[in-house]
Amino acid sequence: MGESHAPRAGPNPRRTAFLDGELVPEGEGVRATLRAAARSQAPVVYDAARTFAGAPLKLEAHVARLYRGLLATRIDPGMAPQQMVDASISVLEANRRFLRDGEEYSLVQMVSTPDPSALRSRTRGNVLIYCRPLSLRQYASSYLRGASVVSTATNRRQRGGLFQPQKRAASDPVSDSFERMYRDPSAFQLMLDSQGYVLECRGATFLIVSGGRIRVPDRRTILSRVSLETVLELAAEARVPVVESSFSLVDVYEADEVFMAATSFCVLPVRTVDGNRIGMGAPGRVAMSLLGAWSRRVGIDIVEQALGQLAGRAVKANHPSGVRS
Repeated sequence: MGESHAPRAGPNPRRTAFLDGELVPEGEGVRATLRAAARSQAPVVYDAARTFAGAPLKLEAHVARLYRGLLATRIDPGMAPQQMVDASISVLEANRRFLRDGEEYSLVQMVSTPDPSALRSRTRGNVLIYCRPLSLRQYASSYLRGASVVSTATNRRQRGGLFQPQKRAASDPVSDSFERMYRDPSAFQLMLDSQGYVLECRGATFLIVSGGRIRVPDRRTILSRVSLETVLELAAEARVPVVESSFSLVDVYEADEVFMAATSFCVLPVRTVDGNRIGMGAPGRVAMSLLGAWSRRVGIDIVEQALGQLAGRAVKANHPSGVRS
């Protein structure tokens, strides 16, 4: 459970992590905990805030989301939410000196248990908090030209968020989806439910703009994301109306704009879905307006930062580092 892909890290002994109650050098203990979590059949709950100029955005909201996952999986982290926040800040403070201008961290909180029966009885979990360097260069071109998305029914979800495996037929749209993915391996995968309605992309909320309104999928069927809450706040400030409702791929293809929201890239415009050009085939006005507003909120140009990483140059923040709400 998390805001983005499952956490992977190459431990760096120069950096510091929080492991089961104490600050330790990233090393074999952290490596062993990550390996055990990757192999375990037991639940692993995690979340990750990202930094802007070395300062975390909405850390408390990410931790609150983590604790909702812990409650659902009956894992006891052995510490209160504020203690998790404080420990996360301690880890970030210990590692901030390793950040160069233009670099950022994902600040990951992971709670795991070796007990596969955790869903049946409350179980004490192992807590690991660490900083993972965040690469933004992979998003640079998509900010300028828009990303590619393909729909896939390989693991379509029923309404309510449960996975329903689907049998593949030689002539069904799934085969076409795999073909499109092969042609564009960088494309984001868009999940549909069992009735063909749009859910979300892996690690990102999927939104469309039609008639000047932002449309969000039924939020009962998608993961709760801190990044989506930020988008809704920025839309309200800009007086852009938002509608929550189910919509189909036809609605997507006919939309004026499409974009995604995630903690890592904030807002990412979409150029094509299933090979179909969206709108004018370029980043849309609403998406870029939201991205600009997000940049102003965190005091750094998000697009220029990604382009700077790609080109190997730094982008300075507009205000000093500090914890941001």
